[in-house]
Amino acid sequence: MREEPKLAIVLKYLLYAAAFVPLVIFSQFLSPFHFGKVIIFRSIVEVMAVFYLILVIKNRKFLPPRNVLLYIFAGWTLFFGITTLTSVNPYLSFWGSLERMGGWWTFLHYFVYFVILISIFRAKEDWARLLKVTVFVGVLSALYGFAHRIINFRFCRAPAALVTPTRRMGGRRCNETTA
Repeated sequence: MREEPKLAIVLKYLLYAAAFVPLVIFSQFLSPFHFGKVIIFRSIVEVMAVFYLILVIKNRKFLPPRNVLLYIFAGWTLFFGITTLTSVNPYLSFWGSLERMGGWWTFLHYFVYFVILISIFRAKEDWARLLKVTVFVGVLSALYGFAHRIINFRFCRAPAALVTPTRRMGGRRCNETTA
């Protein structure tokens, strides 16, 4: 049995690392629960893309397997790009808003992540391990939510300057003022 290339192993670890992105909170930003996650995820995907291109150049075995889901996702990404170009506000459609960052650029990163994921994870054990990691991250995230609610954990409390007289900003950020 041949040994797996080192780049494929590095990519596996980066794919697992991306599963921990939901735990990222940038409390200094207006949208602490979206901005940091998207920036970190994009960065991980861009590093993975470079490694993946090098890997595919060296070993064509790691090209993505052809399947219907890949073609559907590719078509969806293409149509998203076309509608971005024909949008009323192409700049916002491309980058997304600062709060949500859900533009085509982010969606393109999701597509690249998917391509790398299906190209590197070929064995059932890889998918099972990824499932275990994502469940673990979900449990950690839920525990954070419970701690926030039960013991009044104030890691993400809104700064006083952002809490408006209607308390909407504080309520939207962490729900501690409206619950």
